[in-house]
Amino acid sequence: VIIKAEGENVSFNPAEIFVGTIPASEKTTVDITLNTMASSSGTKNISFTASFFNGDNYHVSGNEDTAINVVSQPSLIFTGIEVTKIGNRYSLIGDINNFGTTDAKNVLVSIAGSENITHMQPYANYFVGTLEADDFSSFELSARILTSDVKEIPILIEFRDTDNVYSSVTGYIDLESASAPEGGEQETPIWMWGVIG
Repeated sequence: VIIKAEGENVSFNPAEIFVGTIPASEKTTVDITLNTMASSSGTKNISFTASFFNGDNYHVSGNEDTAINVVSQPSLIFTGIEVTKIGNRYSLIGDINNFGTTDAKNVLVSIAGSENITHMQPYANYFVGTLEADDFSSFELSARILTSDVKEIPILIEFRDTDNVYSSVTGYIDLESASAPEGGEQETPIWMWGVIG
């Protein structure tokens, strides 16, 4: 017996689930995982079909339909962010966490540059690699702020899901609590916690 789940703008991982033999008058439970990293939010109509052999005869069941609500919730978040300011230069150090149910591959964290924000060496971007479900990794980024009215730094996270589908999300690190240190070159650490969304 093989169970297949389908729906518009949703992705299941795996797309088909092998159940095996179900004895007569018996039943079994199947866990089906929806990949939120590759699915859009909103109410989705989902259909399920079962294909199986009865002796030498191949059969496909009729569709069983249901509706689910996919909540827009990113699977990658920042925790333990430390922002250090020296003049108009900022260093961001922290962890990126994957609290999703599937791996995130080729994870790249970078400063999303703008007219008043530029990335700079030594960490204009940071390649994390693969983050398994419930895993985390440290990262470090460097940026220069060109005007005093900038209140946050945009951080771009790019990654691919287990089907190699590209995704990206931008979060923001708040800088309003930052202040120029006395003496000009002392470091002022600002501890933060951030969620990508």
